[in-house]
Amino acid sequence: MRQAVSIAPFSAADAYGQPSYGSAASYRARVVGRVRFVRDAQGQEVVSTHTVYLASNPGVTVKDQLTLSTGDAGSTENTVRKPAILSVGTFPDERGRFCTILYLS
Repeated sequence: MRQAVSIAPFSAADAYGQPSYGSAASYRARVVGRVRFVRDAQGQEVVSTHTVYLASNPGVTVKDQLTLSTGDAGSTENTVRKPAILSVGTFPDERGRFCTILYLS
């Protein structure tokens, strides 16, 4: 896992529903562009365009804000560099350690 992503934890939403986030932390990751259907937090089937494998288990939720590098996103647009987290999974790897998998819009 030679790539890195930064994740800012969701802290609150204002009266207009605009989210605010805490300080971002950087994580080692593998970012893979792969289109697939996943279930979002509401149980709806949606299209995911990227999968992010994290080398650790930081407790990410779908409300958190993930930032990709411009090289991984292939663009400098904010909606591409900061895609929504659609779904989060935690799975054991071949060594028995747990890794986190994030499915992005």
